[in-house]
Amino acid sequence: MADSSNASVSFDDFIDNEVQTVPSHLSSFCESKTVLDFSTSSDDSLSRYFYSTEESSIILVFYPITFIFGVLANGLFLLVLFRIPEMRTVTNAYLGNLAICDLMLLCSVDYHFLGFYFMSPRVKTLGYNSSFGMGLNVTVQYACHFTSVALLFMVTVERYLGICKPLKHTLVVKKGRTLTLIISTWIFGFAYSCVFVAPRSYVLVKRCVVWPKDEKYNGLPNVLHSRQPIHPFYKTNPPILQVLPFIVVLACNSIMYGLIIKKLHKRVARFTNEMKQVAQIRNQVARLLIINGTIFFFLYTPFYVVRLNDTLLQLTGNNCGFKLTASQKGALDWSVVCLLTINSIINPVIYGITNERYRRAFASVFSCRRVTVDHSSYSSRTNETDSVRSKETALKVIPTNGTTPDCDDKNNI
Repeated sequence: MADSSNASVSFDDFIDNEVQTVPSHLSSFCESKTVLDFSTSSDDSLSRYFYSTEESSIILVFYPITFIFGVLANGLFLLVLFRIPEMRTVTNAYLGNLAICDLMLLCSVDYHFLGFYFMSPRVKTLGYNSSFGMGLNVTVQYACHFTSVALLFMVTVERYLGICKPLKHTLVVKKGRTLTLIISTWIFGFAYSCVFVAPRSYVLVKRCVVWPKDEKYNGLPNVLHSRQPIHPFYKTNPPILQVLPFIVVLACNSIMYGLIIKKLHKRVARFTNEMKQVAQIRNQVARLLIINGTIFFFLYTPFYVVRLNDTLLQLTGNNCGFKLTASQKGALDWSVVCLLTINSIINPVIYGITNERYRRAFASVFSCRRVTVDHSSYSSRTNETDSVRSKETALKVIPTNGTTPDCDDKNNI
């Protein structure tokens, strides 16, 4: 998720440069009552206002590539769900909404960086014309982020019930309830964003600038934009509010993943003829769970480590935590934002690599045949697995050995 601090520099750092007199050559268009006078500032002190070569490369190369690939990958996944009825499962309903979140986030972040860069390719400034436009874009970014975290939690709960509580899964997981939960995750994402996080960037601040008279400063914009919180509370509230949902979901998902994997390892096929087929299904589910969850948390964790460090520094008056220079903090911010962007494009790749059913569905969309998932290679496994399921169901209803029934192997494929 993009942070405005990467595209502009806070005016609070240059409060000593503020003057109350607007120069005559700026008075005709300068609406601000205060001006940032950099006429006597050194090049080193102003360097943070300008894009470095590395930052320009990230904006001009990395973001266009990830945007194109992300739109194609997530768009293809949504197309598969739309055209192939067999793929419209409860699990894919959550994953489809996760793909929508990723698409919205990619569009918002690329507009944030690419749009502002082309408006001002030398100086970091926000390209918004109003506080409303800035507030809307920031709200969408954070809302998509929190919605993604909530959807990951919901799909993990659904998988946990399907694998480890199959009878409860059958009773609880219904289409109507799934739709209600999906709508609730979107409401949660936007509500949490609007109440706790996004208002930190709701006020667009404009300052006229007096640059040094050196030739290299010719042609620079005379007005720079930055952002401020809508209320002092959002300036002083700790970043832990931004981190809290992720910490809760990380803890809950880790527990559920552990229980799922433990249950999978405990499974023993009751019928030797079906042992190989059940093992294949079990391994597919395990790979999808482990890889998807691990990559998600791996790519998101650095962002939250940075935010937790900011929380420690803020709460302890810079006495606890890692103190970074402005250049180090800028490089770290760019790095974690790039990781979040990669997360928005990687999910469909994971589905295709780890699960044969998704690969066949992706391939069938571009085939000349009727658009449906080809189950021909599954016929033997499906028939045998159905036999296992029917016999296991009888054992679940009338257990003969007093033990807890095994999980249904095919609920989440």
